[in-house]
Amino acid sequence: MENLELAREFFKGDRFQQRAGVEIEEVSNSHSVCVIRLTPDHFNADGVVQGGVIYTLADSAFAIAANTKDFLSLTLSASIQYISKAKGELIRAKANLVSKSKRVSFFKVDIFDENDALIATANMTGYIKPRV
Repeated sequence: MENLELAREFFKGDRFQQRAGVEIEEVSNSHSVCVIRLTPDHFNADGVVQGGVIYTLADSAFAIAANTKDFLSLTLSASIQYISKAKGELIRAKANLVSKSKRVSFFKVDIFDENDALIATANMTGYIKPRV
């Protein structure tokens, strides 16, 4: 989705993303920025942001950057490396296209905490199919 309002409207239908607290901040061609404002529900028993929350944010940023009005991207594979624990009240993911062919795209997603410290990085590969 190249338009912020169009992306927000389309992804309203993603109830999991909504319940996780994902907010779309920025969208442009093959790029997105998303945030989650952390609540007590986002932390594990040790008081650290749950890895699944970080992955959900990365996957959401990828989906928003990789989908357009003309085609749908479905995740083929993903890997994430957790680097450090998040500090502050929000986490932010920045997804950027690395390469794209007719049917496959590859994105790098970096996840930062409120202090702009890199807390994780993900590689996302998507299958591209035309919208019907």
